Amino acid sequence: MKKDELNYFYLQRPEYTLSVIKNLLFPLYVRDYGRDNSYEIRRRLDDIIFIFDSNPMVTEAFIANNIENLDAYYIKSKNTEYKDYCSVDSRITKKINNMLESYIFNHFDRDVLSNSVRVIDIDFDSYSSKNITKLNEGSSDDRRRILERQRKYKLDCMNIGIEPITNSSQVDELLSYKKALIRYKNDELVQNTKWGKRIKKEIRSRYNFNPNNGDLSEILFDNLAATTAILKDGIDKRTIVYIPLIQNIQFGNLDRMFYHEVRHAVECSDHHSGIYDFELKKYNFLNELRVEKHALEDEITLGGFVFFGKSYSGKMSAYEPLIPKYEDVIDLNSDLFDEAAFTGNILLLDRLIGSDYLERIEDDLAKSILSNNGGYQKVKK
Repeated sequence: MKKDELNYFYLQRPEYTLSVIKNLLFPLYVRDYGRDNSYEIRRRLDDIIFIFDSNPMVTEAFIANNIENLDAYYIKSKNTEYKDYCSVDSRITKKINNMLESYIFNHFDRDVLSNSVRVIDIDFDSYSSKNITKLNEGSSDDRRRILERQRKYKLDCMNIGIEPITNSSQVDELLSYKKALIRYKNDELVQNTKWGKRIKKEIRSRYNFNPNNGDLSEILFDNLAATTAILKDGIDKRTIVYIPLIQNIQFGNLDRMFYHEVRHAVECSDHHSGIYDFELKKYNFLNELRVEKHALEDEITLGGFVFFGKSYSGKMSAYEPLIPKYEDVIDLNSDLFDEAAFTGNILLLDRLIGSDYLERIEDDLAKSILSNNGGYQKVKK
């Protein structure tokens, strides 16, 4: 078996290869979505905003393990961003930790006596209403995991000198405030770090688009392997593909992940992503399955190229093992699926294939994917 391949040149400067990949993908999309849609396909491809940056903490670890394969300028610039990021992160984290301490004191009459454990890191969620329901109604594994989390939570509370908050309504309220603080921190990191400023500057200069900090931070800190989203700049809307390449090396096939997300972007609008309609909320998992099938086929067609990296170690997304079970229905109706995905006419599928049949497939896929914590992509409205 071949060893996994990484293209270190393009990992350091991914923007260099975008025009090449898009030109190679264009005829494949014309084949699938129709020659009559050639102009619209090209327009959508050219309008995609791409971001490939990983978090500076992840990039620094990558440099340490691959320094012999990287350019001196890349190493120096990323080290500068890393040091700046750590400084800003430390300052903002201290600020929001103090804000959470004050909130706990003012709302629950509990004073924090020690900073040996940061309050912002404590697992209050172990007593949330969601987890209390799991504790009472979930599986034995759910109960075991939650009880262990609660044990550690009480220990952490003891370390900072407060009585644990175990009322689920109060915990839900606290978590809502904590979530707002984390969102504030992420917005600040985008606005005030060299890393965040550079990404915003590159989007403005390359794509003539100026996303707000909140929308951008929601994408950059989403903790997903890959995301396709709609960004807004006033009345202007653009599709963004975010694939933190270095972060995703652990998942295997970077090129296939790229093919998957670009398919999403070409099929995306502000009301649908492929055959998944944001309002109807139908066929999300079926959409992911057919897009992953397309990505596999694109990879085979372009198999002679290694743009970012390929995996030969058997790593795959959660969707790939399920393709054989449903590829007959996808292949039999491929033109119909592609037309509905490109135009957003989801009702076309209901009418010609049958909503009951498709919803049974969707339910089956959902159970399989969710049981494996599957997938690496999400599409946002």
